[in-house]
Amino acid sequence: MSQESTFSGFPAGGRATTVPNAFFSHLLPQIDDLAEMLVTLYFFFLWQQVRRYPRYITYNDLIDEASLRGALSHLPGGVDAALREGLTLAVKRKTILEAAVEGQDGQTSFYLLNVAAAKRTMERLSKAHIAKNEEPDETSGSAPNVFTLYEDNIGAISPLIVQDLIDSEERYPTEWLTAAFREAVRQNKRNWRYIQRILERWAIEGPDYEKTGRDAAASRRGNSTLERYRRLRGE
Repeated sequence: MSQESTFSGFPAGGRATTVPNAFFSHLLPQIDDLAEMLVTLYFFFLWQQVRRYPRYITYNDLIDEASLRGALSHLPGGVDAALREGLTLAVKRKTILEAAVEGQDGQTSFYLLNVAAAKRTMERLSKAHIAKNEEPDETSGSAPNVFTLYEDNIGAISPLIVQDLIDSEERYPTEWLTAAFREAVRQNKRNWRYIQRILERWAIEGPDYEKTGRDAAASRRGNSTLERYRRLRGE
């Protein structure tokens, strides 16, 4: 065995990619195409690295990933053909959702992991009309996802709280999550249970992180966030 084909082992404390159990119990026995398998697995990794909000992945995001290109280069037809085949099959299986958006210069596809929050984003993207090379922007700037917030402010993610983090990202607005982590750091209470209590209180009383010195416009933004959360909850 050549030196290039050996692996020295995973580093202690290294970051990990969360793959839902349903992938192993439901999808893995069904996938019989290597391109689909590679694209699906890499999609889990890239999905958790996305910093933009709303969260989505484009074809260019995938083709720009050197590791994915390297894996796909071993398949017949080349990288581009294998990537398009893998995406097509994953979308057909509904592991990945595709939002086709009509712009001034044609159609652009945005890809999302098939979770509840992504379904709502896909509906918004599908209704959008954008110009060529222009990405939809629902907020000013980008927002980190809950896994990044946790790793940057608390530490390594325990498998026991992965589902809690996923549920919180689907349940609460992104600005709430960011503000709750910031408050936990400010109070030097860097634990998930403390952050959960903040979010649960805001769900009842509304967010208080911008009450001090905020103007009328900021107040309206806070009310809008609370109203959006209540609509998502069906209240």
